[in-house]
Amino acid sequence: SGGQYSGTAVGNDDQFYPSIGSTGKNDVNYRYVNSNSCVSEYNFYVELHESTSVSIDLPESACENDDPIRLNVQPTGGKVTGPGIISTFFSPASAGPGDHTLVYLYTDNNGCDNTDTAMISVGEIPVVSLESVSSLCADGMAFKFSGGLPEGGTYRLNGSNDTMFDPQNEIPGSQQLRYVFSNEQGCSDSAEIEFWMNELPSKPTITLVDSTLRSSAATAYQWYEEGGLIAGAEMRDFKPNDNGSFWVMVYNDSGCVNTSDDFLYDLISARGLLIDSDLSIYPNPAQQTLIVEYPGEFKVWISSPDGRMLLTPKYSMDAVNLEISTLLAGSYLLSIETENGSVRRVIFKL
Repeated sequence: SGGQYSGTAVGNDDQFYPSIGSTGKNDVNYRYVNSNSCVSEYNFYVELHESTSVSIDLPESACENDDPIRLNVQPTGGKVTGPGIISTFFSPASAGPGDHTLVYLYTDNNGCDNTDTAMISVGEIPVVSLESVSSLCADGMAFKFSGGLPEGGTYRLNGSNDTMFDPQNEIPGSQQLRYVFSNEQGCSDSAEIEFWMNELPSKPTITLVDSTLRSSAATAYQWYEEGGLIAGAEMRDFKPNDNGSFWVMVYNDSGCVNTSDDFLYDLISARGLLIDSDLSIYPNPAQQTLIVEYPGEFKVWISSPDGRMLLTPKYSMDAVNLEISTLLAGSYLLSIETENGSVRRVIFKL
């Protein structure tokens, strides 16, 4: 030691600098002078190989919930170091939010190393929530979606963007509502709920059974009259005490309702129908005897068309034979009175 190095790639500090050398052989001279001023020199060379160009390519940004990103490196065969590296992928979820630097180191066949770096910014995903929606009926009012946080996101109903729900335009059953929100970094997340739109019960119909109004079958019932709700009238059958217009509101298991058309009820006609269903008068026309049959107790008499009673009222149980041989040929009124009301019928005497 104690000599001096020189050469095109040798600095003043006797260090060899590959960066200022050239590819191939770089000559180096070592010169030593001893205490007797005798000079000794030694010449050698340092061979420099051209470094291999390397690169690593990544997108500038990603979101925390993105899928792992495949690393694009050239040439292959080196090693990538940095946060979030899983095999040949960069995992934004593993790296976490923030700015990250990845380094690619490649060593060629000559043992020369080269590196490249890439930066990627991972955005934090927003915390998204969505309030539940209560079940509703198919005749409900349209309403605007709400309850998604943070505000400013987008609602998707059954896969399509929508801001309103109108039961009239949807099919009853399960409804899928999703709320999607994106933050300033372009990272998004969503929350999803399911709610139900229930079918209405079938429109009820009212039939007259004897003198009673009967609704078509449902889960629950409420009868109404022109004056409003009839307190306590909550059964399938309802027997009015007066003439009037009546209707029924029916409920299904989901609590949804439907309403019948108005039914005009006539008490006398209803009783007449009740009597007619069980009343038999024969033969008609008759010459000698007219037979009247009705199950139960009843009163019967015959009068002229102008209302004069011609046959004394008779009380009977189930059946009676009326002798009409003394009546002149023609038409007469037969009156029948029962506990269910009264009815008149025209009879003919031969």
